[in-house]
Amino acid sequence: MKEQTMHKPAEEYYLHDHGDGNGWQVASRGPGKFGVITTGTTTNHNGLIELAIERYIHGALSTRDTEHFMLTPEEAYDMGHALLEVAKEGEAEALRKRQNKHEQQEVTT
Repeated sequence: MKEQTMHKPAEEYYLHDHGDGNGWQVASRGPGKFGVITTGTTTNHNGLIELAIERYIHGALSTRDTEHFMLTPEEAYDMGHALLEVAKEGEAEALRKRQNKHEQQEVTT
């Protein structure tokens, strides 16, 4: 089976901070800067879990695509748990960066 690698590596993205109360957004560093919005939905089909991930890419040209995955309950639980763990770590780091930015701005003003 041939593995496809048609995505940009994580190093080519950054977390754009929209400010307190407005959250963050994934953005590319370029070339061709663009923003990415990702949403997901889940549905239980008699024990079979359907995960639909929709990705909206906006910039000079905008695109939208959706992928559907069929999962066992164990797979869904494992993925959900892993996402929650890294989300906690990522949020803590993003909040630290936001706080440091505010502190630096206060020093320069």
